[in-house]
Amino acid sequence: MKLRYVGIVWLVLRLNAIGQANPNGTIIVVNASQNELVIAADSRENGTHSYDDRDCKISTFGDKFVFVASGRVGLRNHPSSAFWDSHAIAKKEFSRLIRKSTANNLTATVLVTAWGMATKEEIEKRIAHPRAPLLAGLDGNVVVQGLFGRIGKDGHSDIALAKIRYELVGNKALIELADPHEFGLDEFPYFLGRGEAIANASNTQKRDVQTKALVSNDPTATLAIEMVRFTIDYLPPDHTDSNGRPFSVVGYPISAVKLTSKGVEWVEEGNCPQP
Repeated sequence: MKLRYVGIVWLVLRLNAIGQANPNGTIIVVNASQNELVIAADSRENGTHSYDDRDCKISTFGDKFVFVASGRVGLRNHPSSAFWDSHAIAKKEFSRLIRKSTANNLTATVLVTAWGMATKEEIEKRIAHPRAPLLAGLDGNVVVQGLFGRIGKDGHSDIALAKIRYELVGNKALIELADPHEFGLDEFPYFLGRGEAIANASNTQKRDVQTKALVSNDPTATLAIEMVRFTIDYLPPDHTDSNGRPFSVVGYPISAVKLTSKGVEWVEEGNCPQP
């Protein structure tokens, strides 16, 4: 089964490129096999004319769940930011729901729906005035999207995505939470963020990445990590700093986490794990 996912990777990623949010900068690759879930991400935070490579874009909860987000995710662990902290909201909703249930009974769909509703409320608080700085420049009107994943008690992956969009009606922005999408294994690998370097890779580059995955001890994890590495190495530097020097909106180090029935394992720590 793992060989099949590697073989169809480029077709899947081209399809997934449609309708993605275009954040200031991130590349997150989600890959899954029958009993394994892997998420890999870059570490770059971007301003208009600056960047920082100390971010952690992956959260884990209770040794069972993993969460990532792209789009307007806010600054992690920066409570004074004008934006919402997507990871703080995810942590709060997990803590709230785990008190009513157990990690074995909670599902990715329940968690991502709760996260989406709470994030929608946070966005609505902030867009009344001013609206434009928070919502301007978003591809497909997607404000933010979040993904929760786990390996269920049956040993199989359970992964769901929620998207929050906005629609302009007169001089008001209406925030909409779409129904969560529950993934099947044939949809992986899946990326959030700047996946155009992967989607536009040459045939030779595709074979190189696929070969690295096929000859590794863990093709599912290696494929996700190598796709992030490829994006960091090949995404064009389309921003400039205050001194006029170009820079890319994605950067090292890479963080990667693996979930199996045994729990959470950090394959590449990068700037993770964070509390």
